[in-house]
Amino acid sequence: VSEFSETTNAATFEWIKFYSTFFNLEERANQVFEATSDRYQCVAENAARIESDQPSKPVVLWAYYNSFCSGWAIATCPNYYCEFASSCASDILDGADETYSIEACGGFKFMSTEEVVAFGKDADHWIFPGPNWVDTYAEFGEQLDQMKAVKNKQVFDYLSAGENAWFEERIAQYYNVLRDFAPWW
Repeated sequence: VSEFSETTNAATFEWIKFYSTFFNLEERANQVFEATSDRYQCVAENAARIESDQPSKPVVLWAYYNSFCSGWAIATCPNYYCEFASSCASDILDGADETYSIEACGGFKFMSTEEVVAFGKDADHWIFPGPNWVDTYAEFGEQLDQMKAVKNKQVFDYLSAGENAWFEERIAQYYNVLRDFAPWW
């Protein structure tokens, strides 16, 4: 099973078809997949209508602090979160071509706090997909307070629904996550 390697929400959800073969429910899985795709498209179309009334696209930072590696993990596209931003007429800050000063942690690259502040200082919204916002802010709050999203209290994590609920919902009901992403206008 390798749904984690998919780069779109629909492709991740489409694994329902694979699992359905074990239960002889392929027809039902196809129906569920089509209905879910239609819901996602409806939310995306509504977001596009709202976007046309906006003076500019909101900018989104998708980043969290990895305390084990002592660095900031930053969104790189393509990925499911980039698709959410695109479907909601938002610009996500893509860290793919950025400089990372921390490269020795499990083969992954991380930004320093100074780098993430410079990278995301003008983002309108910040999605912090990690369980440690309170601890991270306690440690780096003085530096993070320079960022627009922090100043405007537009930092969002997923803990109000429980530590794993958001990640599970984004797979099973990705149209709901898009709806959560969309109302920032």
